[in-house]
Amino acid sequence: MDLKLLTNPEKISIKKAANTWIDEVDKLCIKILTNPRLRNFVSVNENGNALLRDIMYYLEYQMTVEEVNKELGIPLSEVTPECFNLAHQEKALEICRKFMKMDGFERIAGSEIPKIPEQIN
Repeated sequence: MDLKLLTNPEKISIKKAANTWIDEVDKLCIKILTNPRLRNFVSVNENGNALLRDIMYYLEYQMTVEEVNKELGIPLSEVTPECFNLAHQEKALEICRKFMKMDGFERIAGSEIPKIPEQIN
């Protein structure tokens, strides 16, 4: 555990906000895949089937150290658990931005698209 995080409450709240945001994206992705009406809405939008594929891949895929290394462009010896979190966050950000491009998405979904924290955006 990083003791610096424990001594700085500001960093703890930022990390918690980022995790909450990712949890909301995960829940929304699950909702899309389990709700036929919402899944159909996404599929008929431009590149909708590709987005559905991306969502399924995002939810089930476990990245390897080599893939994190390639995606973040850092040496293998420097890949840490935080690097996995950053790579996961990038995928969530990519999907969330695609939701934002869909007109009427929030109305059909019955829920808001998670707000991207400023420190991520």
